[in-house]
Amino acid sequence: MDEIAAAKGVVVDLRGYPKDMNGMYLIQHLMKEKEQDKWMHTQRLARPDHEETAWDSFGWNLSPLKPHIGGKTIFLTDGSAISYAESAWVTSKTRISRSSSESPPQAPTAT
Repeated sequence: MDEIAAAKGVVVDLRGYPKDMNGMYLIQHLMKEKEQDKWMHTQRLARPDHEETAWDSFGWNLSPLKPHIGGKTIFLTDGSAISYAESAWVTSKTRISRSSSESPPQAPTAT
């Protein structure tokens, strides 16, 4: 990991669907601060015709790991990646590039 952290750039290949959680550990080496954002939102339907719609919000609640990977990072993905690749990219991008004054993504509101 020390060699990867010292590299000028890292290519993260998320093509296909991961069979393990190793990508999660890599993301933690990209992070500079703890992640507690509730960025994953699922709709909860309790009654017919969506009369009582609510949203459940989740996140991965990750903490940075050392050594920190500070080089440029490129993510590869393709049509077979389903959702993990997008979630990993958004989580790492948000933690790497978002300034502290920006708000994290919010759950949609029911209308």
